[in-house]
Amino acid sequence: MHQRNCICRFPGLTQQTIQLKISNIGGSPLTITKSKPLEGAELGATNPDIDLSEGMSIAVGSYALGTVLFSPTTEILNADDLYYSGTWTLNTDDLAFGVHVVSFTSTVISRKVGPLSSSGGAVYQYAGCYQDFINSIRIEEKEYVNTNNTNGLCQTEAQAYGAIFAGTEYMSEC
Repeated sequence: MHQRNCICRFPGLTQQTIQLKISNIGGSPLTITKSKPLEGAELGATNPDIDLSEGMSIAVGSYALGTVLFSPTTEILNADDLYYSGTWTLNTDDLAFGVHVVSFTSTVISRKVGPLSSSGGAVYQYAGCYQDFINSIRIEEKEYVNTNNTNGLCQTEAQAYGAIFAGTEYMSEC
């Protein structure tokens, strides 16, 4: 069995594709006897039933392609980095080819905003969306308004105030 690795690191949330190519440089047609593409919403084969499919014949001097799409989900600020992985297992009727397992690994690196710890991690972690008033009482007592506000600035102000929570509302209020 042959192991091949493809490690992809993509900044932000850009969709990326990579192609897997099988070339026939032999003297007779080559048939794919085994093809188990990776499946996943974020990292998977774009055409798993067509590209490099079992039974596909590749003519002498020709090649076949399989496309893998990395389509990361929505970015969450100050979250842990997201890791995705999968394998595409292939074999042909060429006895010298052997079973190939091609591994794909992709990472979405979360953007860190606001105050950072000494290790570079975010002091404030994303905790979701919440109602800020309960029975007409504000959960956190401090509020400031700044027309140049960002999530990071709000978190920095909250840390200076000693608050354990920070949140933005209407992008100008913290």
